[in-house]
Amino acid sequence: MTKPSSAGPSPPPESPPTPTKLAKDLKLEMFVFFCLGVLMPFVSAVYMFAFPEGHMPSINASMAMLFFQSVACTVPALYMLHRTQEGWGHFAIVRPVARTDITGGVALGLLLFGTSVAFWTAAVRFLPTYMLAELHQQPNVPRPPEDFPGMMLFFSANAANGIREELFMRCYFVTRIRDQTGSWLKALMYSAALFASYHIYYGVLPMVSIFALGLVLGLAFVIVRRLWTLAIAHMVLNILVFYLPLGQTLSG
Repeated sequence: MTKPSSAGPSPPPESPPTPTKLAKDLKLEMFVFFCLGVLMPFVSAVYMFAFPEGHMPSINASMAMLFFQSVACTVPALYMLHRTQEGWGHFAIVRPVARTDITGGVALGLLLFGTSVAFWTAAVRFLPTYMLAELHQQPNVPRPPEDFPGMMLFFSANAANGIREELFMRCYFVTRIRDQTGSWLKALMYSAALFASYHIYYGVLPMVSIFALGLVLGLAFVIVRRLWTLAIAHMVLNILVFYLPLGQTLSG
């Protein structure tokens, strides 16, 4: 004779989420990513644009803030993407491969910087005087450090920032906008516009260049589909721009 089970009836299986709930969750997800990836750096950009250089924090303080801001945005973003139905792989967050990511990232970063310098070197011959003045005017950002601890903080902050910007701008927004619109072109255009929006402190003309950079990085993302390659390229480009600002490079 079979002994009756004392565990009681098993709970009914959970029903799958409805399309309405999925749509609401997606809107909330995109709103959170917009706040973390666009709104926060935009507020920092407005601060840098509005205050004169004498009121800016030191380079070490700026890099410390950049590092902690990047980590504070990246960690919850990674957690949220891990919890999505698609998982990290859908957003090109894959296992790092040192040879592929470092070699490809450094090469791409150098190529982007060299191409930018070559383009503006040719373009300045055709720009009116007022645009040249804007191009040569340096933004209110501190100069890079020369001491070893400061340089370590500088490189760490730029590495964290490269991961954050590529995670949000390319891995998330390019992928999600492509998912929603079915168009790679719209995904690249919208993500590049978001990317340029929080670089206002460079001025209008450089923002056009940054929009173009966003398009190129977006296209590179579509081709390589690797977060780490793009993050290293972004880090290399930022470091070169800090040490060799565009206006200074064009001036010789």
